[in-house]
Amino acid sequence: MLGLLLPENIVGNVISGLPQLGGAIALTFGAIIIGSEFKWGTFKTVFIHQPKRLNVLAGKLSALIMILFMFVLAVFATGLLCSYFIATIENVQIDWPSFMEFVKALLAGWFMVVILAMLGTMLATLFRGTTLAIGTGLVYIFVLEGMISGAAEQSEVIENIARVLPGVNAGSLANTLIPSSIKDIAIGAIDIVDGTQAIFVLTAYAAGFLVLTGLFIRQRDIIK
Repeated sequence: MLGLLLPENIVGNVISGLPQLGGAIALTFGAIIIGSEFKWGTFKTVFIHQPKRLNVLAGKLSALIMILFMFVLAVFATGLLCSYFIATIENVQIDWPSFMEFVKALLAGWFMVVILAMLGTMLATLFRGTTLAIGTGLVYIFVLEGMISGAAEQSEVIENIARVLPGVNAGSLANTLIPSSIKDIAIGAIDIVDGTQAIFVLTAYAAGFLVLTGLFIRQRDIIK
């Protein structure tokens, strides 16, 4: 277990937790950044001045994406710092991950949390608020996907369903970046689809969430 926390494995350890734990936080960010506008009624004020709704949405999503990059960077930086202290206390040789390994994990982690944040923005626009959007999203991530991915080995039908779920594909993408030495003990490691399929499926979800959010913003009566 100590090896999981050492610098050479910390990148794989951190990214293994991003699809579920990091995804839940990102979903909450996404729901708040859009849903709070409904809760506080600020969309009414903004749209009175006649800016295009999709321009407002694009600005908010751009800000969200940058916030998530800083979030993921902070998570990796904290993990590296903690692993350094643990290695120092345990008097273990420090072997840092390569720069390219760190960059690949950082970008993959950013990509994964952005997808789940977009799920949050879509739900917030659908429900016109934050509470129901966050509640529904968290139940989906922790309960529904958890049950399906946990039972995937028991049935081919369930496994085929799991293959197209965003959380499962995010976990499988993370799995490709986890060192083989810690895959058996890393939290959140899922090996259901390969990395290439995971990227395509997550990209499709990103496009779908974005289109639906845009449609809800354009078509729904937000001013009332």
